[in-house]
Amino acid sequence: MPASREDLAWAAGLFEGEGCITWRQNTARNGQVYPALQVKMTDEDRVRRFREVVGVGLVRPHVRPMKSHHKQQWAWKVYSYESCQAVIALLWVWLGPRRRARAVEVLRTAQNTRTRNGYRPKRLVAA
Repeated sequence: MPASREDLAWAAGLFEGEGCITWRQNTARNGQVYPALQVKMTDEDRVRRFREVVGVGLVRPHVRPMKSHHKQQWAWKVYSYESCQAVIALLWVWLGPRRRARAVEVLRTAQNTRTRNGYRPKRLVAA
């Protein structure tokens, strides 16, 4: 069942506060750049709900050296161009100008490096 407008607005709010838009570079494949989205926090149920709303990505425990007083962190991550683009498109209307600009920057960077290396992603989210 598709997410409701309210669920998408909630997910965008969570992403605005706890999300990250970045890229990963694969040096083994001619320096191809892959967009990456992430939400990381200690509330596993909220991270899992975010994943249910957007419909893609994986939720895993965030592995890091923990001190005894630290809570376990949970991370939702997605790395494929098409999945990142889909999530950004779902949340676009509720994202602030800074997140929108970062999303466009990361997707364009990924699109440009892939095009140079012979792979053309499907479509770029319009600004």
